[in-house]
Amino acid sequence: MDLDSQLSPNPSNSDTNNNSNDENVINVAIVGTGMAGLCAAWLLSSTGRHNVTVYDKSIEAGLGSHS
Repeated sequence: MDLDSQLSPNPSNSDTNNNSNDENVINVAIVGTGMAGLCAAWLLSSTGRHNVTVYDKSIEAGLGSHS
């Protein structure tokens, strides 16, 4: 399986971001706004095939992330 082709944004689907009426759109919940959670949210939402909602216990995103 070619991971890049599965995760790369498809220009023909760029208008389907956050379109819950499309039968191909998958609703995804991500818990945590650390580096992994934010990267996963960005990657999934950039494909145009996922409605992504991110949850965290903190008011501000990424407070537990250190670089």
